[in-house]
Amino acid sequence: MAALQPAQARAATVTAAEPMVLVRLDEPTFADIAGQYPQVYRSIAQELARRLLERNRSVGAFRDQIRVFIICSVEALPIARIISNAFEYDPFAVEIWNEGCFKVANYTIQDLEAAVDNSDFAIAIAHADDVNSSRNGEWPAPRDNVIFELGLFMGRLGRSRAVLMEPRDKDVKLPSDLAGVTTIAYRFHRGGENARLMGPACNRLRDHILELGPNNG
Repeated sequence: MAALQPAQARAATVTAAEPMVLVRLDEPTFADIAGQYPQVYRSIAQELARRLLERNRSVGAFRDQIRVFIICSVEALPIARIISNAFEYDPFAVEIWNEGCFKVANYTIQDLEAAVDNSDFAIAIAHADDVNSSRNGEWPAPRDNVIFELGLFMGRLGRSRAVLMEPRDKDVKLPSDLAGVTTIAYRFHRGGENARLMGPACNRLRDHILELGPNNG
């Protein structure tokens, strides 16, 4: 871009990967040629527009509401709804995975990537949906897709913004790779007063989200 702004310091060095013929022009000569052939400037503008689009993909959009995405199994949807209801009066936009994220025409991974780019926090509910067998016996475990999706959000948002919620009264077996992830324990019983039981976990979750705020970095 030094041809357009001669006083601007050079920002990059181009190295040819194969033999080629090049012409080196000083700024006055370039300006004279571009004046005779205006399409030169059009090509430069198109290249600048392409670079700006690439740069914008890596810059998070500013959001006035904190966007929270909840990952869970179908069986854990009642827990996800309690969390969503608990944030009714908070400055959060909460989306549960079954509320429009997945579109029939798209692959699941594409929808997940879009959700990652549009979220400030992810909450994964490690409900004891399955049973895993190991050398020490059988253990309750969350669905594999819940752990996979948590890892996807963790890679983009960071460990502090990907929150794992695990049941307090069940020894759920989790992958060792999740050591160090932000974890909040919850209590939930079928047929119980679950809005009250989930209250302390939702309060801790709210405090954590408000402390970090939107992911505008």
